[in-house]
Amino acid sequence: MLTRIDDGWLAAVDYINGIPLYIVDSDSGIYVTDSQSQAVAELSDPQIDEVSALELETATFISGSNTLVESINQSTAGMLAHIVDGTVDFRQYFNFEYGDQRERNEYELYHVWTKALLRLMDYADGREIWIPLTGGYDTRLIIVGLVNAGYENLHAYAWGVQGHGEVDISRQLANALGVDWHRVVFDKDRFYEWYRTDDRVELDRRFTLTSIPWLREWASARRLVQDDVMSEDAVVVNGCSGGMVSGAKIPTELLDREHVSRGEIEEMIIEKHYDHRHLTDADRSSIRGRLQDTLDFDGGTPVEAIEAFERFDWRERQAKLPTSSSRAHDVTGLDWWLPWWDGEVVDFFLNTAFEQRHKRRFQRTAVQAISDATTAVTIPCNPRDTRLKRVVDGIRDTALWPVVEHPFERLIKPSYYLSDHLKRRISEGPRTEPDPADLYQEAFSDGELGIMTVDTFEDVYEEGDTLFHPFTYRAQAILGEIELDDADHPYTSLVDTDSDRKQGS
Repeated sequence: MLTRIDDGWLAAVDYINGIPLYIVDSDSGIYVTDSQSQAVAELSDPQIDEVSALELETATFISGSNTLVESINQSTAGMLAHIVDGTVDFRQYFNFEYGDQRERNEYELYHVWTKALLRLMDYADGREIWIPLTGGYDTRLIIVGLVNAGYENLHAYAWGVQGHGEVDISRQLANALGVDWHRVVFDKDRFYEWYRTDDRVELDRRFTLTSIPWLREWASARRLVQDDVMSEDAVVVNGCSGGMVSGAKIPTELLDREHVSRGEIEEMIIEKHYDHRHLTDADRSSIRGRLQDTLDFDGGTPVEAIEAFERFDWRERQAKLPTSSSRAHDVTGLDWWLPWWDGEVVDFFLNTAFEQRHKRRFQRTAVQAISDATTAVTIPCNPRDTRLKRVVDGIRDTALWPVVEHPFERLIKPSYYLSDHLKRRISEGPRTEPDPADLYQEAFSDGELGIMTVDTFEDVYEEGDTLFHPFTYRAQAILGEIELDDADHPYTSLVDTDSDRKQGS
């Protein structure tokens, strides 16, 4: 929202930054737009912000009001900006803060959730609603709630290979509910071709000054539109942030502490969010400097520390990655909706007893019960197996972590994305780094590594100390560090080709 007031202008965004604004401090004055490319065009000599570039590569989002380009600020979730006489005063009208700690039951959740979905149904007004249905809890509550509310023009889709656990559960649930269901398969050849389309370039033009949007949900919906399966005016409704809102991101290791320092929370944030490549001491120092402006916590009780940790997650990650990945549907002309950020739903969970939000215990139990009552048959959720993650988290704060951190990032963490076949081969053989050609062929079964050829992957995998996640390579390509064959990236021309970063140092 942008409106004229007596002494200037007032700009505001909702509390998930659904439609961000960009505020440019140009030679001609303050310029406000909702377009990243227009913001860049207002500058006569746009310069890359080096700390923001580091954040884009290591976290895939840029924190605070910063962007990849100096002199361009982005709005932040729950923000008001008062613009007067060439100055901008930023204020917060909403914060992610705990309220009354109430014991909840599934009937209370169902009541609040139904009202949220009725608002969605009113907005959709009979149009197709499409749910990217996973095997987890967040999209399950959406589709079960819409079926119970009687919305008829309802569809679901999933992506992944046949036999993938999440895809199979998605299909089973949709069939049990009588909902039209589709599976989209992206192999590497299709992903390679799609990544070189004008639509993907436009996607990056709209978002990559602030984040690296997820590709699979948008690419799958785009494919369904092109195949005349999904209507061009459909509303895509995903489960983004459901886990975070309901308590999945609470750092449980703090609960037994008497006091938590600011430095400890800073380190937890760096470990949690800035993990897409190995960080040098200089990298950590730069990120800590950025956290001075974005982390509003100076030490306190465990609950206060956890609240600050979640607040960072809300304002920085949730409002910039899941939100931008939903807005990506704008490029295809589709509409979208985020029910887990409905105001009444957020208020409900912020006022839910901490013990119930811890490990999202209440949400999991309530969603499974509501689902079972609707389908008349138990279809268990299939969250990602995190046993290895729990083991690793248990040693992060011990003297052993500096010894295992590097091999974990290079050898173990990538295994989250491997096929079962390749996992077995690695586990049965010596603990050496997997062959890049094998990783390329068998990792990311939905084809997302197809943004490049196998030869390019072997080159970039061996050159740098990075994980082999596509997000990492997309960030590096945007920053001009690597070339993904003949793929274009809109803002690469802003990068100084003689910089240390371009040379890989």
